[in-house]
Amino acid sequence: MTDDFRRGLEELSLEVSERHRRQPGLPVPLIARAARGRRRRHESLMAAGSAAALVLVAVTGSALLDRGAPAPAPPAQTSSPTPSVEPSRTPTASEPARALAPKGHASEPDAWVITDDTWATVGAGWALTLFSTVSIIPGEDYGTFDPAGTQALFLVAPDGTTYRLSALPADGEGEVMWWDATQRKAWMYFKGLGESWWYTEVDLRDGSLREFRLGPNSRDAAPVLQRPDGRVLWADTDPHFPTGVHGLYWQGTDGTITPLAGDEIEGDVWLDPVARDVVEFLARSVDGYDLTSIDLTNDSIATTPLGAAPEGSSECGLTNVLATSALVTCSGAEPFGWRTYDVAGRTFAEAADVEPSDELIQGMLMCGALEVPWSAGGRELDAPLAAQGWSDAWVLPATPGAALSVPKKFGGC
Repeated sequence: MTDDFRRGLEELSLEVSERHRRQPGLPVPLIARAARGRRRRHESLMAAGSAAALVLVAVTGSALLDRGAPAPAPPAQTSSPTPSVEPSRTPTASEPARALAPKGHASEPDAWVITDDTWATVGAGWALTLFSTVSIIPGEDYGTFDPAGTQALFLVAPDGTTYRLSALPADGEGEVMWWDATQRKAWMYFKGLGESWWYTEVDLRDGSLREFRLGPNSRDAAPVLQRPDGRVLWADTDPHFPTGVHGLYWQGTDGTITPLAGDEIEGDVWLDPVARDVVEFLARSVDGYDLTSIDLTNDSIATTPLGAAPEGSSECGLTNVLATSALVTCSGAEPFGWRTYDVAGRTFAEAADVEPSDELIQGMLMCGALEVPWSAGGRELDAPLAAQGWSDAWVLPATPGAALSVPKKFGGC
């Protein structure tokens, strides 16, 4: 090695060392990302004819990359979620380098751009997460949403690797009701100002949005459960006020929505607490009311005539299902306007004042019962996801119908 060549190497080494010294704490993966970005533009390097030439190419390449593609600065220390970024490695020809996703807000976590190859690996243990800085500025009426607020959806792998999907509108506080990795879609609830809310279907591939309705006349939507065959039972029911259930719908594994029961439902719907494969509700009949039972395994329907409600009753709804009878609460009877009856064999026998069953679907959704996957109050996050500071997170179960993240309980229930 000549003296001139040795001096050249020493000068380049000192230049690179000095540059990195001026950026203390710069993590190796950030430097390597710049190298991978450069490598995408230049897929191969000319092979050198000697060991000395290889050293020169390596050092010179490092210096050029440092000049032409500076590594992004480390994220500021905030309470926002911080993904676990895998140590970088040289991509192969069949595995192109990943790219960091652009941020919609400075406090968003670092995340990768997701690819079709990554989507193909999404399954049990992956979480769809929501990052949000949305807030309400107090003011006249219900105030206004802070125009600086943002929210976006991310995917978090079981090992903590994080991918940014798409931004969401910031004119409502979002929550993930349900999502499907195969369809690559999510169904979200947005709480607006005052007593306003709406439901949106999000295409997780391109971020496109559309209004989500269970049926042409439905107003609300809430997931109730998932069957082992992958179908999801949804209810058209107000998430905030006890107005009963106005319809039950199946969502197939291809996303198709089909009605299971509709306007015939009177009041709330009871869900079998043991096998969770039967729903029951009151329906009007020519001579009063029927108790309708639907087997969720095959959608078969059975009815039991209950007869006419006591004179003076205007509306009745199911309160509980017992071994040999049903508890029914009717309005319009004095002295307080509501009476509960134990009904069997077409006989309405007045019963002692009883609390409604804990297995009524709207009650469970309003109160955040363990049996349902979502409530209007959001959900309790798993410890690792909560520690990262996500606003919401929905983890895919190991199998369809398995236990999901726990909804938040409503304080008044």
